[in-house]
Amino acid sequence: MRSPSRVSELRWNAERPISRLAPTSCSSRHRIQFEEVSALPECFGTRVPLLYNHSESGRVPRLPAYELGKLGYRIIGYYGHAHLAACKAARDVLATILATQNSVATWERMLPLDEYWEICDLARILEFQDRHRSGRPLAIDS
Repeated sequence: MRSPSRVSELRWNAERPISRLAPTSCSSRHRIQFEEVSALPECFGTRVPLLYNHSESGRVPRLPAYELGKLGYRIIGYYGHAHLAACKAARDVLATILATQNSVATWERMLPLDEYWEICDLARILEFQDRHRSGRPLAIDS
């Protein structure tokens, strides 16, 4: 087991380019990163719940949740995955509309409007607006 002082050696070096290889790669650079990822649970044990920031940047190994769980991580953050996928989908839809000059081909890729309202909880926002509508402009502090 590594000593807690080892944690100070495990700082992520943002200056150093890190491989975007899959976890199954034999790259020595990836093995170094995996060692860093596996060292933190050894240092902290079960004293604190460990969070793994599953970044899309490629600066950390792309490990599946079951492997991270086996290492000792209890919380995994997938912070930007859905947003980046949504941006790619928006770009693809707009490219289709630009190419065809028509939106018909994009309809099957879109959510129904009622499902969109539900996901965004827009009814609650409208209710909030109605509840707090005073009929006069908001005062702006200067």
